[in-house]
Amino acid sequence: MIALPSLLKPGTKIEYGVARIVLNERGKLEACDPYGCINIRIPLGDEIYIEPVPAITRPQQLASCLYVEFAEPIAFSGGKIDLWFLAPFELAIIHRDRIVTRISPTKVKFTVVGDIIDGVICRYNKSVAGFSQDEVTNYVEPGLGFVRAEVGGKAATLPGIGFYVAGLPLYKDEKGNIYYPIVEAEVSENTIQNKTTTNPPIKGLVTISRWKRLILLPTSLTQPIPS
Repeated sequence: MIALPSLLKPGTKIEYGVARIVLNERGKLEACDPYGCINIRIPLGDEIYIEPVPAITRPQQLASCLYVEFAEPIAFSGGKIDLWFLAPFELAIIHRDRIVTRISPTKVKFTVVGDIIDGVICRYNKSVAGFSQDEVTNYVEPGLGFVRAEVGGKAATLPGIGFYVAGLPLYKDEKGNIYYPIVEAEVSENTIQNKTTTNPPIKGLVTISRWKRLILLPTSLTQPIPS
């Protein structure tokens, strides 16, 4: 498995999850996932990078948020806890500090957070959730990164957590694992208010940044709690 970000050299073929990237010696780039292939010509000698970015554009940009359903709902007794789980990311092909295309190394699903009329469409993933990073480490696959949610508020059963990700930075550790920033989740009577931050979830991570990001509003997603 490749380390991300990665410099893509001519004559290279990379398979990462369900995605495939090929750059031939003449500068022809082909980037494929289950939703299609993109063919681009790159000037010879120019550097091309592959970088993980938030998963919001494939097969088309329908969402700016992620919703992670927990494989087993979490019984939250109130107060404060940390939850760890996994969320998808995409691969961006970057040429001269500009994203020229993106592909998904995981299969894409969407869901609605809230009701059909007033709800928000989010990219969907189902993940094991745990109270420490170690509890979910064995479930990491290509295209999945760690998320740490700081949960506080009233007691409730938590089916999952949705959060906005458009424009956010991602982070990596020395082993090449990818991380989203911390999500702050506040539980009330009938809802969870999930606020996106730009804070790394643990110390010692490196920010991944080969292109300029813009933090987009809104950053707080209101998620109903099923009764």
